[in-house]
Amino acid sequence: MTPQERTSKLRSIALDEAHEKHEWLRQCFKEELEERLKGEDYEEFENIYHCALLLHIIGDESDLPLMYSAKCSGDMDLSSGFDWQFLFMKYPQTLKSYALSINRPDIVKWLDEYSSDYEEEDMARWLESSKKYHRRA
Repeated sequence: MTPQERTSKLRSIALDEAHEKHEWLRQCFKEELEERLKGEDYEEFENIYHCALLLHIIGDESDLPLMYSAKCSGDMDLSSGFDWQFLFMKYPQTLKSYALSINRPDIVKWLDEYSSDYEEEDMARWLESSKKYHRRA
């Protein structure tokens, strides 16, 4: 599947039906990550974020290592553009548990500081904003 075909397919997935395309979304994410890490100018660069949004909505914690690999890939553009909220699943505690399991005390410390100001409304606003952005025509 070409990157342009993946773009079309991503746009065709209804948010409430993302779980039906879960396996394809995982594969798409991997392919998009590979494209981004080639270091070439990539026209469909938004695909990985759109894919992350759909995986976030599904909320399967087993997707966390895959998405974390994009956030911490070492590619500045990808790492900067990849919202931490994708990795929260529903709550920052999800990422904190994962960070503890992979021995990343720096992330745990940051999340402890972040969590003191975290409100569920923040996550809801981020999610609505992300949906609007990634679902635009």
